[in-house]
Amino acid sequence: MPLSHDIGSPHPVAYKDCEPMKLMQRWEGASVGPTEGGHAYVKQTEAGLVFYSYFCESEPFTTATGDQQELYLKGSVAEFFIHHTRGNGFGGEYWEIHLSPNGHITDIKIPNRDDFMKGDIKWSDCVKFSSNSTFRVKQGDGFWASEIVVPWSAFGLSEGPVKEQEWGVSVSRYNYPPGDFDNPELSSTAALTKLSYHRIEEFNIVSVGPISRPKL
Repeated sequence: MPLSHDIGSPHPVAYKDCEPMKLMQRWEGASVGPTEGGHAYVKQTEAGLVFYSYFCESEPFTTATGDQQELYLKGSVAEFFIHHTRGNGFGGEYWEIHLSPNGHITDIKIPNRDDFMKGDIKWSDCVKFSSNSTFRVKQGDGFWASEIVVPWSAFGLSEGPVKEQEWGVSVSRYNYPPGDFDNPELSSTAALTKLSYHRIEEFNIVSVGPISRPKL
């Protein structure tokens, strides 16, 4: 279940112990940000990895009509990237989950970044994956927010990692002006030196490990 009772708040109480990750356009310069800003949080729970995003957007826009569509071509979208094998280098599989402002989801599992970017791995193969995530989205006056719980089973785990690990994550965004499919404003929490959301080596680093449980 999503965590926040106050979804739509810029800084929900459920994330008070987390550092906000600000959306930037660092490929344009270290301090360059989007016209319409935003931020995201990430935390781990017993249920899985949890993301919360809050995007300023004067008029959230999408033409999406269902799940597993190419949501980033249909309007505004939040994209959650997870690379859980960072300790073994920057190869291997990673996950990309998209949410639209009107509540649709696309689950993507990419076996290998380089092969995918070259076109050797097809989009149609990557979207056969289902993360079984639970999520909510909310639109408000000048914003839209989303919260998603990606279960550990999506990463082939029965629970969180038994040892502390570094995972790479990022939250990236397409912000389309209503009706304009040619000029989306792009931004990401990752320190991307080039404009590609798939630069795994520049993702935000989070520590993921055992969750202490109360003794019975």
